[in-house]
Amino acid sequence: MAIVIAQHRGIEGSFRDYIGAEQAVMAIELIIIDRGKKEQLQSQLQSQRQRQIDELYKQVENDEVFQAAQFIQTLKKLKKVLN
Repeated sequence: MAIVIAQHRGIEGSFRDYIGAEQAVMAIELIIIDRGKKEQLQSQLQSQRQRQIDELYKQVENDEVFQAAQFIQTLKKLKKVLN
């Protein structure tokens, strides 16, 4: 449930600032890690999720070039992988 809320808020634009987006990425990753441990996810699904998390981290590497619209698009892709 927490990951759905974080994704929904992110897609709606709640994390348009760099710091909020960075915190959201870390929270989403921790939830996915915990979910993966509980569900024993298939390796392909884990790989897809990890690619999206890596992409989110790339987007928050540098606050000088952070783009909220791109961040939202990646959250949408992650949402598809998680559903």
